[in-house]
Amino acid sequence: MNNSPEPKNQMAAARFDECLAEMPLAGTGVGFNNHALPRAVHQAKRAGIPADEVIKRIIATQANASRNVETEVRNTVENIYAIEGESKRSDRKPFDEFKPELTSRVVTESPGGITQLREASPVKGLAQHAPAFFLPKLFPGNPLVTIGTTDLEPVTELVTDLKAKTGKQSCGFEYIVPSAARKQYGETKQGKGSRKADDTIGERQHIVIEFDHNSKDEAASIILHLAQFAPLVMALDSGGKSIHSWFSCEGVTERNVWEFFNYAVTLGADTAIWTRSQWVRLPNAMRKKSGELQEVLYFDGEASDKPWTTGKVPWSSIEVFGILSLPTDHDEDKNLLGNRFLMRGQGILVAAPTAAGKSTLVTQAPMLWACGMDFFGIRPAHPLRTLIIQAENDPDEIRCAVANMMSLITPLQSHARDIDANVLISTFNGYTINWRDAILPIVMGYKFDLLVMDPLLAYYKGNVSEQEGVSRFLREEVQPFLKEHGLGAVITHHTVKPPRAAEKGGWANGDFAYSGAGSSEFGNWPRGVIVLKQDRDDKGLFELHVAKRWKSAGLLDANGVPTDRIHVRHSDEGICWNRAETPAPKLDKDLFDLAIGFLKAERNGKARIEAVGKAIDLDPKTVRRRFKNANPLDIPGADGREALKLQLGDGKIVNLLEVDATGISLRE
Repeated sequence: MNNSPEPKNQMAAARFDECLAEMPLAGTGVGFNNHALPRAVHQAKRAGIPADEVIKRIIATQANASRNVETEVRNTVENIYAIEGESKRSDRKPFDEFKPELTSRVVTESPGGITQLREASPVKGLAQHAPAFFLPKLFPGNPLVTIGTTDLEPVTELVTDLKAKTGKQSCGFEYIVPSAARKQYGETKQGKGSRKADDTIGERQHIVIEFDHNSKDEAASIILHLAQFAPLVMALDSGGKSIHSWFSCEGVTERNVWEFFNYAVTLGADTAIWTRSQWVRLPNAMRKKSGELQEVLYFDGEASDKPWTTGKVPWSSIEVFGILSLPTDHDEDKNLLGNRFLMRGQGILVAAPTAAGKSTLVTQAPMLWACGMDFFGIRPAHPLRTLIIQAENDPDEIRCAVANMMSLITPLQSHARDIDANVLISTFNGYTINWRDAILPIVMGYKFDLLVMDPLLAYYKGNVSEQEGVSRFLREEVQPFLKEHGLGAVITHHTVKPPRAAEKGGWANGDFAYSGAGSSEFGNWPRGVIVLKQDRDDKGLFELHVAKRWKSAGLLDANGVPTDRIHVRHSDEGICWNRAETPAPKLDKDLFDLAIGFLKAERNGKARIEAVGKAIDLDPKTVRRRFKNANPLDIPGADGREALKLQLGDGKIVNLLEVDATGISLRE
């Protein structure tokens, strides 16, 4: 009974089986260890077949070999499985998997075939030429080049000498290394002498891509697609199942070549040919066994002078633009709230203390936005359709809250049908079901604008203080989902423990963007941050503070002037947020005492610290500490002294004090 796992790539697994069936015996001089063995291992790795199983199956094909091959098979498998490339010292990541759906899209969008590939060739009548015609054009300057016989016996000579040997299509040579050699003899990775090894080959001149996972017409279409991004020099029918395409890469960085090759791998290219010394088919040579011509279908002898495309490339995860040439995004449909306060593919965070009313806020706001109405000045770009997923309240609590809002917010009452159609809600715990899997069918079935997640901790299973986990959730789970489905997100989260008044007094507006408990990513990732801060004296009063991108949000004060904060309170009649009057500024008692002490002790605008302390019955150390606590930003005076701004209840500045070694003084 075979207990091996199902191969993850069935096509590659089938190719591996074919390689095993055609595997030559070691010691017969027909390319076991330098061609057939590595080719089979590459296919096995691509298929996801465990290394130990691969070793056993390859060794089983060598029962009648003239030598013991276990060591060389094991070394080859371990090397290829370890780094999928040339050297264990390489830090290059493994190639991506073959993506049939991407291949189908490319073939559909770039229709073509062998006929179109022939027609695109700058040089016509290619089938009449012998290999000698192509060698000096592929390798100008008469360098050393390695070609191989039918039995894979390497010959490394100058191009002029090889022309004499390849003047006929039936010349007895079938293989070639696509980059010039730097010497005739070298060593393999195992330290053995060899006429063909990475040690003998110079810098890459061509990167060859072989497609044997696709039909030849599909491969031709993909080759023409790839030719948009790298200069296509030659394409030839292998005389077997595949097409080989040669792209000029001399002078191109290895990283860029790898990215290009990796993209081709996702379209079905064979990874084995990445190795610089790998055999490929000699152009217009005749196969000895089958009599098939390795026919050149496309040839451009001037391609090496053409540059690689540096614009938008499909294998790159980013686009690069000149700083003065950035594209203008005129798609107004991407804007959801305010003046680009929230865009599709992005999110805003609503942070508030426990039991402050976050769920009420993120229910009331979408109900208004569904009707095209603003929420305390935050206006939707158009009536929005919202999906709310939440795990804070049960359906009865939600039903009661919504009924309260419909009763208390008069403008909503004539839009009940729009609200019910455009604000959908589901209550489930993201710890018991994956939130993306759960909502995908409904998101696919409806065109939503907003996704509300209430609260974050019901759908994020990690530690909120661990940056890596939070970043992975927001940037690898949430944001790609939003972009794929054209959604903006509103996510609720708990705030950190409230700071002491003296400490909070020194916070700048942007500091409040980091109010969400845990990682700083809760301030960095969101496009906007809204913070609800409860009044210390009036528990029903809150400051609604747009701590990030407030100028884009749309909040207005009582005079219609844009502001970053307004005051709101819970309705006395039910579950609903109402706008509240802004209370008069309050002066911290410690600061007030400090000001009183100064005013009692000052003479001509100056007072000794000891005198200030005596006036309010405090020791000098306490005076200094309170002064320091009142100045967390350490606002400097003109000469480096600390300064303190004091305000009365009406907001007027009464004093600007400075402290130094001699005392406290009134600053002009």
